[in-house]
Parts: sequence; C-alpha cells; structure tokens
Amino acid sequence: MAKLLAASMINLHICVIGNTGVGKTSCAREFARIRTKKMKLNKDFYMHSFHSNTKSTHFYGNITMKNNQIGFI
Repeated sequence: MAKLLAASMINLHICVIGNTGVGKTSCAREFARIRTKKMKLNKDFYMHSFHSNTKSTHFYGNITMKNNQIGFI
C-alpha cells in the first residue's frame, strides 16, 4: 500500500500483476477508497483489466460511422 500511495502522489500509473486470487482487485478498490477519503479528493478512479484479448480501442475508443456521420466512441 505504501508503494501504491507513493506512486499515486507523483501521478505514476500503476500496473499490478499477480496470480488469480491473491487480492489485486480488493487491494486496488481499498486503496482507491482510502486515498479518496483521506486526501479529500473528488477524482474518479478507473480500473482496467488486461487479458489476451485487450485491444487499445478498449481504452482509447474508436471512430465509427452511423447515419452518414463520423463519431468517436
């Protein structure tokens, strides 16, 4: 938790890697709850899961065409 806090204070992105069931998701949720409450932040936290089918469009969106209009989702 100390490393997560230090990294977040300098706006460093965090990637947590480990086996299934070791508590990565629980740790991330608790960390976000503690940091938001203690530091009185009004920021949203986003959590992304990476797997073999993850594509960049899952994070950055993509350009679409609908009714002859170009849009960004």
